[in-house]
Amino acid sequence: MFNLDPSKLDPKLLAELTELVRQLPPQQLMKMQTLMHNSMAGFNVQREMEEFEKSLPAGFREKVLRLMGGQVAPSVAPVAVEPAAVETASGEPVDMSLREARLTVFRAVAEGRLSPEEAEKLLFP
Repeated sequence: MFNLDPSKLDPKLLAELTELVRQLPPQQLMKMQTLMHNSMAGFNVQREMEEFEKSLPAGFREKVLRLMGGQVAPSVAPVAVEPAAVETASGEPVDMSLREARLTVFRAVAEGRLSPEEAEKLLFP
């Protein structure tokens, strides 16, 4: 889910994350380890990761995101589809038509930055 280098994290934050992960049931810890191993081996684990995320205890993902704050960037960038609500990486507003926004979503799917299911949710709320 994140581009994460633990060596660059604050030790206190790392300890809090460790404690949070230790609260997971053993079968979820094993599933997480398997997903990490397969991901590092170059396998596409996106579908399995989505299923795993759904099985996590209520509020777990939110706790991790709250702890991480601005420490890391998500590997899948959110795609805005609302016209005039789009900004470039430098923060400059961009005028974007609905057609251009849809094309942006399609490009994200083609590049593997967005799953077809996520694209469907964005395009057809």
